[in-house]
Amino acid sequence: MRDIDAIIRTLIQSYPELSVEQLTVMHPADDDGIWYFKHPACAHEVKLESSYGTCPFIFETSADATVATAETVSAAIRLVVAGLELAAA
Repeated sequence: MRDIDAIIRTLIQSYPELSVEQLTVMHPADDDGIWYFKHPACAHEVKLESSYGTCPFIFETSADATVATAETVSAAIRLVVAGLELAAA
C-alpha cells in the first residue's frame, strides 16, 4: 500500500464526508501524483502532491499561499485536517 492510500483511508474513516480526487491527466506520461481533498464544511480545498504517492508530500491549500512538506503519513494527515479546518477526530 502506498502512503497516499493510507492517508486517504485514515481521513475517510475519520471524516466520511471528505471527498478525494486524483488529478486526471491527458497523456499517460504526465504526472498524476496530485490528490485534491474537499469537505462540505470548508469553502476551500487542499492538495497533496507526490509523483509516486509516497512521502514526502507537498501540501498546498486554496485558502492562501501556504506550502508545506509532509515527511510522514501522520504529518500529511495533520496538514489536510488543519488545512480543511476540521476538528480533530
